[in-house]
Amino acid sequence: KKGMEILLAPLKEYQKTHPEYNPRLVFTLGNHEDRLMRLPKENPELSGFIGYHLLDLERDWEVHDFLKPVSIQGINFVHYLSHPMTGKPYGGTAASMLKNVGCSFCVGHKQTLEVAIQPVLDGTMRIGIVAGACYPFDELYKGFQGNTHFRGVVMLHEAANGFADPSFISTDFLIRRLK
Repeated sequence: KKGMEILLAPLKEYQKTHPEYNPRLVFTLGNHEDRLMRLPKENPELSGFIGYHLLDLERDWEVHDFLKPVSIQGINFVHYLSHPMTGKPYGGTAASMLKNVGCSFCVGHKQTLEVAIQPVLDGTMRIGIVAGACYPFDELYKGFQGNTHFRGVVMLHEAANGFADPSFISTDFLIRRLK
């Protein structure tokens, strides 16, 4: 909850002087949030005490269920792309995922940054983005080599018809801006 307050603080401050600015805020639940639902399923005595309601996301966000894609301007946003035969995340590169699913997507989950762009015969383009790390610390279990990946956010500009122009903003840059 504290992280969400920090994340939304600049937006709420801006809205004080620009009340007409009311962007759509979309939150796709991930595997970490889903743990809040699995625990009461495995321990029915916790039902009603533990769940998504603890996150209080609906106050500011349009919340979408874990692994249920939400299409915005023809780009599917979801925590990860689930293989239809196994339910597990698709492996491989963003390019291979784009080829396999056949539509534009933006996912997290995998701690890396990958972008694939694919032209389509009708003259349009598809984009596949994997951007799964936006935290400023190293994960001890990953060791030195496993922690040398991009951390930040991807801004999608001019999104329409399943394509957008991406720009990348590092977590380091965002932290410097907060100070």
